[in-house]
Amino acid sequence: MAHMWHVRGERWESIPHRVLRDKRLTFRARGLLCYLLSLPDDWQTSVHRLRDLTPAKEPGRPGGAGVGRA
Repeated sequence: MAHMWHVRGERWESIPHRVLRDKRLTFRARGLLCYLLSLPDDWQTSVHRLRDLTPAKEPGRPGGAGVGRA
């Protein structure tokens, strides 16, 4: 579970090491988790919006197929 602190108007997240080192998660999935935790609580998204955030030339993203698959 993430812990939040408010420092000088900034939102901070604390992510347990066990989550960041979990070998079941890809490095990309950990990055997505960090990105999502950085957004406001009332922020809404879709798989298509998240896919559009990833550059098409990024390795492992042939046309954005990596986001949204279980």
